[in-house]
Amino acid sequence: MSSTNDQQKTEQQPKQMMCGGPGTRAPRHVYTCVIKNKTNEELTCEVEYRGIDDKHTEVLNVQIPKGEEQKINEKTFEHDSGTSTGRKTVHRIHVKKYDGKTIEIKEPFENVTSPQQNWEFHINDNEIKSVNPNQ
Repeated sequence: MSSTNDQQKTEQQPKQMMCGGPGTRAPRHVYTCVIKNKTNEELTCEVEYRGIDDKHTEVLNVQIPKGEEQKINEKTFEHDSGTSTGRKTVHRIHVKKYDGKTIEIKEPFENVTSPQQNWEFHINDNEIKSVNPNQ
């Protein structure tokens, strides 16, 4: 008899929905960041932002002197209806070095587990590191 009661209890329990419910991961988005040039040369950086559609893509070009840093601000976009705005995310950082060598990093960024502002990217001679500023 207990197996029938257990079965009835199981059938009566609502199913968990994955979308927006328990078990859903927070988006791993970076909205603003600080890019730190840890090299001995000035760098040209291209920061690509993305929205929900390709038409929301935007590229920002910045020069970062050796040993300096550059704050990358948040960008927004208007939804097609024009009645609301959305937040763009930092999608890619592409670096061109003086010798012509290029390095880049793209979403999903290492160590990002939830939406972030003021995330750090450290540019070394051969790589760009995704760094949690709180550690």
